[in-house]
Amino acid sequence: SLLRHAAPTVSLTLSRDLVRRLKRGDPWIFADALSGRPPAPAGSMALLHDTRGRPVAVAGLLLELAA
Repeated sequence: SLLRHAAPTVSLTLSRDLVRRLKRGDPWIFADALSGRPPAPAGSMALLHDTRGRPVAVAGLLLELAA
């Protein structure tokens, strides 16, 4: 699967409502919908988790996440 082959550099948690939108095919995830954002440079890979800690997607960061 995609989650097994990716090499994410940062782990992020999505809000519940965003997980539903993502599963319906919405390709955009905005920084304000992420909790516990560790600093990460633009271009980093991120492993996205639901609120229960389960991996749901791998994403590339378009913008830098500041602490």
